[in-house]
Amino acid sequence: MLSKKILVHKTRSLIKKNQPPRLSPSYQHAAKMGVIFSTEDLAKHNTIKGLVNKLKADGKEVTVLTFLPKDRHNFEFKFDYFTAGDFSIFGNHTSKDALDFAAQPFDYMFYIDLEPNPFIENLVAMSKAKCRVGRYSRSSDQDLFEFMIRTREKGTNQELADEMYRYTKILE
Repeated sequence: MLSKKILVHKTRSLIKKNQPPRLSPSYQHAAKMGVIFSTEDLAKHNTIKGLVNKLKADGKEVTVLTFLPKDRHNFEFKFDYFTAGDFSIFGNHTSKDALDFAAQPFDYMFYIDLEPNPFIENLVAMSKAKCRVGRYSRSSDQDLFEFMIRTREKGTNQELADEMYRYTKILE
């Protein structure tokens, strides 16, 4: 079983080593979007589908990946996923879907979780995205994102997704 301490250490190391050119392209010129999240419930699944539909309606190419915790359902089998079992004991990804997602040069990558997930944060740290967008949290590593969204403490995933879309869309 992978220790979360090992994973956190690997993530911090990745943040320091993975330094592709980062920038915030204008939303109008952005073409490739990534969305990553933890599977929770049908409401969150529908929130993600709504965001994906908005991005596609704006002419964006969208790739979605979800972290599937133990004993959760991958609703509709609509999105590619990875699990805690897709990590070696040394904290390396073994999921082809996760590795392919991290290698994509997204213009924007949205991480939509209210609580930090060390498995996803590790993948975000590996990402080649130009601008990684995530929720501001005192407990998350500030160097993980180029653009952070502050939400109400008891906010919802829908509010987070809406705010990410709204603020990213106005970037020039």
